[in-house]
Amino acid sequence: MENNLERYKSVIRTQNTAFAAALIILVAVITLSFCEVIKPFDAGEKYSSMYNGFIGGLAMAFGVICIFGFIMNTKALKNEDKLRKMYIKANDERMKAISLYAGHNSYWFEVLGLLLGIIIGGLFSPVIAAACLGCLFYVCFVRLGLKIYYSRKM
Repeated sequence: MENNLERYKSVIRTQNTAFAAALIILVAVITLSFCEVIKPFDAGEKYSSMYNGFIGGLAMAFGVICIFGFIMNTKALKNEDKLRKMYIKANDERMKAISLYAGHNSYWFEVLGLLLGIIIGGLFSPVIAAACLGCLFYVCFVRLGLKIYYSRKM
């Protein structure tokens, strides 16, 4: 168990490095979006402001997640009991089975692909961005429903 915890500590340190790098990139994206440097093609002022607000809000949400994850990981590295609890939660076989049945692995590819579709498609047409956003909501609600269903079933 101790050897596994040492490996898990290195995983957490790598996550913290990724969180810090992501925060630097997200601050740049937030700054660009709120200064409205990124402008969609052939769009009016209203859509341009909405698009930049969406990009800024999305980057802020990811930033909050990164900050929260960084803080939790740092606390776990300092406290052996918290580290042990995080390790057990990360390696819980029941949760892994629920994730497998609910399609967790493909879910992230779908969500990130649709977010990319919203961002890039939104540069060209509000209709593309709205269609990708609708698909994103559908995928997220289906995933949530499957997770709830399998959590009760297993």
